[in-house]
Amino acid sequence: MATYKKYTKPDFFSLIAPIVMQVHKEGGRLLPSVRLAQAWLETGGSVPSWNNLGGYKVGSGTPTAYWDGSSVNTATREVYNGVTVSTTANWRAYKSIYNYFKDQDLLFDKSRYSAVRAAKTPQEQCAALKTCGYATDPDYAGKLMSVITANNLIQYDAAPEPEGAKVVVNDKLVGYGRVEDGRVFLPLRQLGEALGMTVHWDNDNKIPYVDGRTVEMFSIIDGTVYVGVRAAAEMLGAQVSWSGGVKKVFIFQ
Repeated sequence: MATYKKYTKPDFFSLIAPIVMQVHKEGGRLLPSVRLAQAWLETGGSVPSWNNLGGYKVGSGTPTAYWDGSSVNTATREVYNGVTVSTTANWRAYKSIYNYFKDQDLLFDKSRYSAVRAAKTPQEQCAALKTCGYATDPDYAGKLMSVITANNLIQYDAAPEPEGAKVVVNDKLVGYGRVEDGRVFLPLRQLGEALGMTVHWDNDNKIPYVDGRTVEMFSIIDGTVYVGVRAAAEMLGAQVSWSGGVKKVFIFQ
């Protein structure tokens, strides 16, 4: 049964802002202001029990590292050729809001959303989301910007640089790794894809693969598969160096 928990606007943003900032720290594809506005616009502050805050439909139905294939069917409205139509849709169901945002980023990694990833400002990214076909509402970009402006969400885009060690792959910053006991850890998918490799999660056996090779040393933190950067990168055939003075890991293929 579909259930929702209603939040006031301040409480809603207080609930999800830390999650949005964590995802951004890990290389999130949306600006924090846009992600926060999108979540409010899609939910109105009513958080569904299945944690899907962006109207992400089942689509291909192929499970990912963050979505196990579960779904919920509810009523919705779509706009086709300028006409609003009442219908139903199957939505992806998640174990956490964090998993929803991470799975959504896998969608934004597709070539169709290259303009979304390339956008540098909230205005550009909101427009790109509409142009790329993320939503059918013709006023989608304007509505997102209205939420951003009314709630000063742009403040989250100017947040201090995330803590952790910078991970640089082939001279490109790909994220900030967690530093624990002198080792740097990064989400496996983030590292593997930065190296141009295909990352796959075997949901039945709970094992990750990179280009068909089993990754044996990993940890799952908040639903995300993390690996030690040096060990994983070297296993994948890359060279690794560490600069302690600036807290950077350099990886070259």
